[in-house]
Amino acid sequence: MRALLTPILLVALAGCDNPVTYSGYLMAPYFPFDGERTWEFASTDTSLDYKIVGTLDSNFETMNDGVSDVYTVKYDKKCNNDATGCSDDWVRSMRWSTDGQYGTLIWSVENAAGSTPFDPPLQITQPEMLSGDSVSTTTDGATWTSTFQGLDTCPVTWTSDWGDQCAHFVVDDGGAGHGIVGDWWTITQYNVVAWKLADDTGTWQLDYATYTAPGAR
Repeated sequence: MRALLTPILLVALAGCDNPVTYSGYLMAPYFPFDGERTWEFASTDTSLDYKIVGTLDSNFETMNDGVSDVYTVKYDKKCNNDATGCSDDWVRSMRWSTDGQYGTLIWSVENAAGSTPFDPPLQITQPEMLSGDSVSTTTDGATWTSTFQGLDTCPVTWTSDWGDQCAHFVVDDGGAGHGIVGDWWTITQYNVVAWKLADDTGTWQLDYATYTAPGAR
């Protein structure tokens, strides 16, 4: 399925002039949290004998005075069938929201080192963004910057149909050393489909995904 970007057009009429400006691409379609979803990722580092499976918890918490629905995505290590000395294990959990008022937010990250709540939440996108736009958040003792790099080739192994329709973001914490800084790729209808974080030896690319629409069961 080919993902399509939807720019917002602002048309100003002045006499016979009809100048058109772009306020940006809607970001919410790139971070869908509806229904039941799983994502399976394989690393480009072929020495790794496991995959990472993300699972969406369909339960959510409402924040920002009822505007933002906050969902948890849990990531687990799944060993390859022929792996030796590998054990399945939980990797991390992240709490996300996205909406047309506050954009895309990360509310907390939890891993083996502990839980990091973000207050205020870490903003990954504005509601709309143009290529090169950045958004900054000061939270958890660091100043974060998330930059929308624009459209990029989708670094996934599951399909070649998406071409250059992936939105590419670079998240930086100014050198504070948080574990989620790095490159993230998303696409409409599927959410995050790839990442390469600061400590990763390869890029984690979508290898398989499942989706069950709300109320389908």
